[in-house]
Amino acid sequence: MAKMTNFIIALILIGVASFGFGSLFGRMNTAYPNSNYDNSTFSSFNKLSNLTQQAETIQEATDINERSGVLDIIGGYFSSAYQALKITTSSVSTFNEIADSTAEQSGIDNAGVYKNALITIVLIIIFVGIIISTMVKRES
Repeated sequence: MAKMTNFIIALILIGVASFGFGSLFGRMNTAYPNSNYDNSTFSSFNKLSNLTQQAETIQEATDINERSGVLDIIGGYFSSAYQALKITTSSVSTFNEIADSTAEQSGIDNAGVYKNALITIVLIIIFVGIIISTMVKRES
């Protein structure tokens, strides 16, 4: 009898949760219609595929080959460092464009403040991730 009561209560709770999510998504659909989106509004987001292609090109170019001399090794390091610097600057530029586009499309007043907050949050997450990874490696 207790198992049947728990099962019925679970079904009722799942039904209430489903109704709540359905109601929420229904209200979001009427409040924020998405019929005005097309591929051109996501142009800054599509730049990520270009970054991926550049990273794959750099990865293919930096395969370990037998170098004949010291100058070849030094030249390879400088070439790899230049490519990494180039993709880093384009990544920062693309991230800035994505943040601008997100702030602009959201229609929020003071979009610049929210863009700066978004960049700050991402930098904090990266910093905390680095700290956590170093602490985990230190304990291992």
